[in-house]
Amino acid sequence: MIFRQVMHDDLGCASYLVGDERTGRAAVVDPKFEIDEYLQLARYHGLSIEHILETHNHADHVSGHGRLAAATGATIHIHRLASPDYEHEPFDDGFELSLGDVRIRALHTPGHRPEHTAFLLYDVRRSQQPWALLTGDSLFVGDIARPDLAIEKHEGARGIFRSLRRMLELPEHVEIWPGHIGGSLCGGDTVDRKPVSTLGYERLHNEMLAVTDEDEFVDRATRDLPPQPPNFQAIVALNRGPLLIDGVEARPLTPRQVLLKQHAGALVVDVRTALQFDEAHVPGVGQFDEDHQVRDTVLERRVHGVPDAFERIHLPAPRALVPAELAGAALVTDPFGAELERPTPGAPLHEEAVLSGPLPEWCVHPVG
Repeated sequence: MIFRQVMHDDLGCASYLVGDERTGRAAVVDPKFEIDEYLQLARYHGLSIEHILETHNHADHVSGHGRLAAATGATIHIHRLASPDYEHEPFDDGFELSLGDVRIRALHTPGHRPEHTAFLLYDVRRSQQPWALLTGDSLFVGDIARPDLAIEKHEGARGIFRSLRRMLELPEHVEIWPGHIGGSLCGGDTVDRKPVSTLGYERLHNEMLAVTDEDEFVDRATRDLPPQPPNFQAIVALNRGPLLIDGVEARPLTPRQVLLKQHAGALVVDVRTALQFDEAHVPGVGQFDEDHQVRDTVLERRVHGVPDAFERIHLPAPRALVPAELAGAALVTDPFGAELERPTPGAPLHEEAVLSGPLPEWCVHPVG
């Protein structure tokens, strides 16, 4: 299992990348709006982000599920009670997502919101027992979530009480990875800034878990609640509404986004110097010469079966360079020049081999 916690420190929010090293498949839970860190982690670990899981419709930050889905093609999953206005796959309690040996199982935990769901993590290669629980906005380190951001506060508190009782049925070794740390508006003053705990430790030292009477729990959970954030309803509406793809910043397109735009008819132009373009460029782009005309492309490639022999391919403008025409003639490198894949001479170089990372950092180089 590959497991990484990604923090949004300004808001005290935590999100998670969960991947299977054997299959190279991954999911992101509760992504923040700035998605670059997930893409970098996935690239570093050789993972493909195929799924996005939301614990609930968030009230304190705008989700990055739309941007991440656009960048990766991942499917968004959320409990059916969330009823969002975007394309998604709804799930119910007990839903299981398999990434390979790594499994993610939904544990419906209403209270903070009716749709709220925690996620149990399994590595069946080692054990059939869960080793971690992503608790979202239900159980925090040292405290619990507030019950008043979606429904009437007493009803919300009763939902949290019953959800916590269900969590306490899990083994004590299960690690607790919450959706928030101290400083978040979704918790109280006693939420710890520690990013992880165990169920056994919280059972012993979390005061709210020690309350076994439901009425007493509701009274304590609804007493002295801080004011509700003034904009939380607008944030929930944004997270339930149509997917937000664009932000205020200009950010690089992922290979998938470039291919989609090219297939839709977009023109991709390389504005670097001719020398830089000839040294390395992305297939299918155009470049202008000194007279502002699209340049012809000339490519050298090895002659199959003849050592150290090359042939020249002339691709007149504005015809695009396609991966099949790079057969046996290119290798994919990272920014530091490490060879990642060299095709068998004469075999086609597939698009996914060429465009396997952020465009500013991954290029196709002629073999020389």
